[in-house]
Amino acid sequence: MYKKGWTPKEVEELESSFKRYSEQSQQPLIQKIIYWAAIILAIIGNLVTGVVFIPFLLVMKTWQASGFLLLIGISFGYLYLKILSGLGKEEEKENVIAWIFLPVLALITVYVITTLTNKLAEILQLQVTHSPIIIGTVYSLALTLPYVIDKIVIRIKEQEKVFDK
Repeated sequence: MYKKGWTPKEVEELESSFKRYSEQSQQPLIQKIIYWAAIILAIIGNLVTGVVFIPFLLVMKTWQASGFLLLIGISFGYLYLKILSGLGKEEEKENVIAWIFLPVLALITVYVITTLTNKLAEILQLQVTHSPIIIGTVYSLALTLPYVIDKIVIRIKEQEKVFDK
């Protein structure tokens, strides 16, 4: 720019403008809104999963229901992990809050749904009952499994980089 006849003050003003533009273009407010919208969608997804699971609980044995919920939980947890990592949320504090809050909420939701399903089975005179603690815990743990595996893989890769040096 100096070769084009720009003064040092003009170059400094241009660099300052680029810096301001760069800081503004990161749009932290929009990122936070999208992040929290993703969490709200995950909460709604957990509620929908619980309601949709009622008919399955009425016809499955506990081990079958646990296996089914394990698969759904892992799938939903992986989807949630990809959404959050796709948003570029590197703030570990917010991720930990999200990954503790969502499984606890899922545990409560599935516990309540399983309890209500047991009452419905009793009203319909079905011989099916499930332990809400077992069913809720399986789903909650399955939901967090992709996050835990992702953290382990990241740590292993970091260790490999240290040993490669």
